[in-house]
Amino acid sequence: MDVMHDRLDGKVVELPLRVPEADAFEHEELARLYVAWRRFLLAGRMPKVTDFAPRLLGRLMAFAGIVEHGRSSEAPGVDTPLRWRLAGSLLCRLSGREISGEEVFHDWQRFEQATLKRMLAQTLGHQQAFLARLQVHMENPLEVDGMEMLALPLLDAARGTTVALLVFMPRFDPELVVPACLETARLTGLRTLHVDAGEAAARGDGRVAEVLPLFGNERQPA
Repeated sequence: MDVMHDRLDGKVVELPLRVPEADAFEHEELARLYVAWRRFLLAGRMPKVTDFAPRLLGRLMAFAGIVEHGRSSEAPGVDTPLRWRLAGSLLCRLSGREISGEEVFHDWQRFEQATLKRMLAQTLGHQQAFLARLQVHMENPLEVDGMEMLALPLLDAARGTTVALLVFMPRFDPELVVPACLETARLTGLRTLHVDAGEAAARGDGRVAEVLPLFGNERQPA
């Protein structure tokens, strides 16, 4: 849940904004971030990158990264693989290195890599948000722990393109993880975060991606 502000008789009134999809989140901080994103859509516009970083992200900036289509220097206008434009310090720690400029998910397990890249293509192409749940191996090869990953489309107003904000929220202390533990990630849940046709029309996109949810009580687009 989050709040929207309105004015009534000269006073600021807080109106609760309830989003059914928020129940799918394990971490309240990610749910609040998603609700904040939805507020922009309800106001009739796609949120910009500058709307979220750093004002709304706060400490989550360290767990976050921006993914974009690369551009070919040899063939201008041709998209190259999705790449990290930039990545936060704790996201790089979970990856075991500085990943800014790298192709996204390139060293992940084959299924996870293919599935999440397909989802990101929907995020960039159709402005479709999604939530993933992951398990990673810790120091003991038999020990696993989990995290959530939220993907939100944002407008890069300076370039006139859509980028994806990815925020990883682990259930464990990232100070204690083994470097490169994200390479071991296994997908345990996946859910598109529904945007109805009215909201899509308000932001100038009449189509809603049809992606099969793997957890939760997802409402299928009409």
